[in-house]
Amino acid sequence: MKKLLDVGCGPGTIGNIGLYETLKKHYTIYGIDFLKSNIRSIKNRFPQGKFSQADATSLPFDNNYFDAIVARHIFEHVDNPERVLTEIKRVLKPKASLTIAVPHERLEQLLIKILPSNIERERHHQRIFTEKGLLKLMERKGFTIISSKQEKWPWFAISILLALLSRFTNMVTLQEQSGVFQVNKKNYLKVKKLYSMYIIVYKVLMSLNRLPFNLIIPFEIEIIARNKKR
Repeated sequence: MKKLLDVGCGPGTIGNIGLYETLKKHYTIYGIDFLKSNIRSIKNRFPQGKFSQADATSLPFDNNYFDAIVARHIFEHVDNPERVLTEIKRVLKPKASLTIAVPHERLEQLLIKILPSNIERERHHQRIFTEKGLLKLMERKGFTIISSKQEKWPWFAISILLALLSRFTNMVTLQEQSGVFQVNKKNYLKVKKLYSMYIIVYKVLMSLNRLPFNLIIPFEIEIIARNKKR
């Protein structure tokens, strides 16, 4: 069976568990994350996968090992994006696909204006990417761009509302690195939730993304590329 790697898999949020459930018939799902707590959590939420604690700058896999790699919302966190891309290229088979997503710069700038000190402390973002800048980086590291688009998920509205609520009530903690929101320090995504919940919510979000009500502030930049033949 083909193998897919999720770089920076996190604790198992609605988005990635929904993705795994749709792909598990075609791929063996692998995932790495820097935080041991995230690996413990995601193993509970998706026991079919192969998850391990690792650094994205030194992936514990052989050359040409994976048929596909996804890296969603990790490049804004890492210290050395070029090194991470080098490692991804090494473990990805020639002509295999890589999907990268980063927060859109307009959303990042808006969140910083709403809650400058708390956002920076909680989100741990090292940089803000532009679509042009990320495309140039990927091409320079040996990837052929297949598509590039700005996603307009309704998540941006949730992010802004929670940031405002945090500012005025101090009740919500933004845990962007783990990909979850906490209310009164209690994780609203519990470990034992049924997988059907993840799939339903994931599909609802995909459907909402097609609606025109949220065209003002894009949520993320998503780029799909192919590893050039060595």
